[in-house]
Amino acid sequence: MNEIIQTALAPIFEGVSQNSEVADFYRELTSDLAESAQNIRAAEPNLTKAEAVNRALDGMGDLRAVALMIAETNSADKQLPISDEAIIDWAKKGQKQVFRAIPVDRVQNVIINALDADVRIVASHTDDLEVDYYQRGINGQAVQIDENDGNIRIILPRPSFMDYVIPFRHPRQFLEVRLPEDILGTLRLDARAGRVVLDNFKTADLDIAVILTAGSLRIEQVTVNRFDLGTKAGNIRANRVKADEWRVVARAGNIRLVDVEGDFDVAVRSGNVILDAAIGHGIFKATSGNIRTNWRQVIGDLNFAAESGTVKARVPLSDQFKFNLQSQSGIVRLKRDAHYEVQVQGYAKGQTLGTAEYNIVARVTSGVVKVD
Repeated sequence: MNEIIQTALAPIFEGVSQNSEVADFYRELTSDLAESAQNIRAAEPNLTKAEAVNRALDGMGDLRAVALMIAETNSADKQLPISDEAIIDWAKKGQKQVFRAIPVDRVQNVIINALDADVRIVASHTDDLEVDYYQRGINGQAVQIDENDGNIRIILPRPSFMDYVIPFRHPRQFLEVRLPEDILGTLRLDARAGRVVLDNFKTADLDIAVILTAGSLRIEQVTVNRFDLGTKAGNIRANRVKADEWRVVARAGNIRLVDVEGDFDVAVRSGNVILDAAIGHGIFKATSGNIRTNWRQVIGDLNFAAESGTVKARVPLSDQFKFNLQSQSGIVRLKRDAHYEVQVQGYAKGQTLGTAEYNIVARVTSGVVKVD
């Protein structure tokens, strides 16, 4: 069985950077696969060992994406700057078309329609909301900035078909928005494609919404009141970020939140969620994918739901909690001493030995539930 499992896992870990976290993940998968495959063969004795392992593996979602995210999480913790993937090369930004400074007392809501552009949102060193816009290879179009009764609307031009087909033109747009620390209200950014970076600012009374059709969103060292983040196809990453509330939705893509704090409501239709060194509580859902959370401090209940994939929650060893863990087709594991009301292969209900501080509820249709 071990050789079969090693063969099945080889494509998942091929080319993945090796570190202690990845090694732990590999050992964990080996154990889970062996147990799941044995349960499947017990229910269907005619299956071969290889067929049982493959069926168990199919029920665990996109494990390669999780392995890659774990490897990246480990390396990201050692690097303060934003990775090359998300850096906007401002040295090649083209010609500045617009600079605008708006006093913060005239700003209530900011709406940005970015279409095909790279966007960077950073701190302002003045009391003004500042906007820089650059472009190259776009013929005869300008950014539109409207100010009306506290509502600021920024609309970037959409390059024409001819801008893309003319040789060597390579149309590009860059928008930088600088936020004063005491800005109030909301900022909403809609981007069809491109890279969006929120970097190193603190606006504790601001609500930020970023909606991507396709592209990437990276948030580094940011404090806000609330995040509403969504993508139809793309990845969302955050590191050293605090918000009272998080609402994150991805139709297809991966979400990786490291050293974050808040009340979380995270949902992925097809993709994976990794939360590491987190403080707070929340609800996490995945239709097809894996949810892995590692908590530095839990403040409130944790709720997990997945149709196909793995749910794993690691909480501080000193924490005491009630649990209700279910997998209709899979296994459930709790690595704590506990009093059980129910303890069977796919269902565990009870509480740890001390006075419960919160509840952990996890329900998986097909896959593994683990609480450490």
